[in-house]
Amino acid sequence: MPEALSGDWVHALLRRHYGIALFVCGLFMIGMVQNFQYQRILLNEAEIQQKVEQEQRRALVFSASRESATRPTHIIEQAKKLGLQMSANPPKKVKLRDENTSPEI
Repeated sequence: MPEALSGDWVHALLRRHYGIALFVCGLFMIGMVQNFQYQRILLNEAEIQQKVEQEQRRALVFSASRESATRPTHIIEQAKKLGLQMSANPPKKVKLRDENTSPEI
């Protein structure tokens, strides 16, 4: 009973279970490191996902603008703005008779 009053029983108990206490502390530290690494991976995944979504939106806007710019009506409007003459006749087919002769129209 004198050990209980003086507190020596705590020191004796710790001395007996010192290895187990170190092992438990080591497991606790490993768990903290694993949790930290897992949180870091989650943050990186969220950042990458956000970048991918942003690039998808940018690609969609770019493809829509390219689709709009390549429509025939838009091309005709741009040609008129630049002052280019549009021919109503389709292009002529050029046939070659022989390599050494002039082309036939």
